[in-house]
Amino acid sequence: MKTTPTQAPAGWTFPEDWTESARELFAEVIAERPDLGGAELGALEHACYLTSAAERLDEIARAAGMVSTGSTGQTIVHPAVVESRLQRANAATILARLTPTRRERFAARAGRGAAAKNASSGTRSTRAELRVRLAEGSTRERLEPAPF
Repeated sequence: MKTTPTQAPAGWTFPEDWTESARELFAEVIAERPDLGGAELGALEHACYLTSAAERLDEIARAAGMVSTGSTGQTIVHPAVVESRLQRANAATILARLTPTRRERFAARAGRGAAAKNASSGTRSTRAELRVRLAEGSTRERLEPAPF
């Protein structure tokens, strides 16, 4: 476990109610995407709030033993467990839009027109396709989109 709190990137301050992992998340994304601004920055902040909420809900669920009593007296999964999972899923969806994939970063660095165009247009191969291409082909073949 970390013993020192995450420091805010230069020029930034963290909201008081963010948890430590939300602060780490923000710092990591800003380090990778220092150009973030506008709606994307707002989305990152929202993802950090969702991450903090999920952690607090986890604490509530753990304190209750992860179970609760349903309307007819039956034992059910604590509602905070479900809500925590939803908060994390929403945060992950937001972060997926903000963080470039390895393929997009490679295409941008390589400056390859077709690869960069495909990466930015959302064309992606599945992991299985990429493994096959890695085993069979050259780097150039791996950057080409899968024929569908």
